[in-house]
Amino acid sequence: MRPVVGRRKMKKRWITAVVAAMICGPFSFAGDEPLPPHERVLEKRVTQAEAGDVAQQFEVGLANYWSGNYPMAYHWLSIAATNGSVEAKQALGVMYEKGQFVRQDYNEAMALYRVAADAQYARAVRSLAVVYRDGLGVSNDVAKAFSLFRKAADLGMPEAWLDIAYMTLKGNGVEKNEKKGVEFLRRAATLGDQWAMEALGELLFHGHLVHQDFGEARKWLQMAADRGCPKAQFLLARIMLDGLNGTKSSAQGLHWLRISAALGFQPAMQALESSKPDGQQQGGGYSPPAARSSKPTP
Repeated sequence: MRPVVGRRKMKKRWITAVVAAMICGPFSFAGDEPLPPHERVLEKRVTQAEAGDVAQQFEVGLANYWSGNYPMAYHWLSIAATNGSVEAKQALGVMYEKGQFVRQDYNEAMALYRVAADAQYARAVRSLAVVYRDGLGVSNDVAKAFSLFRKAADLGMPEAWLDIAYMTLKGNGVEKNEKKGVEFLRRAATLGDQWAMEALGELLFHGHLVHQDFGEARKWLQMAADRGCPKAQFLLARIMLDGLNGTKSSAQGLHWLRISAALGFQPAMQALESSKPDGQQQGGGYSPPAARSSKPTP
């Protein structure tokens, strides 16, 4: 495939697209006018990548991946992988697993994951765990998946602690142990996983598996809400609107309720429509935290 970069005008166009996707806002292409500061940063990365900087080859490929420019993502990730980047190999594995720009090929995805995992790259180890848990091109093996999730967690990946928590709570691939499951969930939340924060906050809110504590629930739900978790935003709104931790805050509660509804969370949408944000009539009662979609990502 002929790379797009190399012609200044074309380079500027795809840089603009990548940056626009990264900042989630509109951006207009202005011919050959000087590049804005944030575009100059990315252009510098491209220049470094073209000069052979492997780390920048991976970063440029990753930026293109998240902007949806899969052909250019594949181009740069392939170069970085050839030059030894284990991060790029794992990212290419994701593209083969999902069939993004390339034909879907679980065998090729697994081969790339294995190479990166053998180099102790935590994200690749977790990707392998998902393959075995979900039986993607291989026989389902939850015990092996659990072992790999634990390895990824020990290598420092918060998301893997969340996977371990769900499997332990359900007894999937390991003996069911709710106390340990909650401990793993708390560890994932403490290490920064937003979905673990949301799940832990929900347990504390309802007093399920743990002592009910609206104060601590609010702490975790606030952190998850700030990171865009809609259920956390809804439950945080309930705490504020109903004064469940001792202090009512109608304006802030309505603010979070509207954000949750805007993200499509049905109980929040129904609560706004009925003006009764207590959650019970609108389906906001306790339901066990559901495992989030945990497909591998670059």
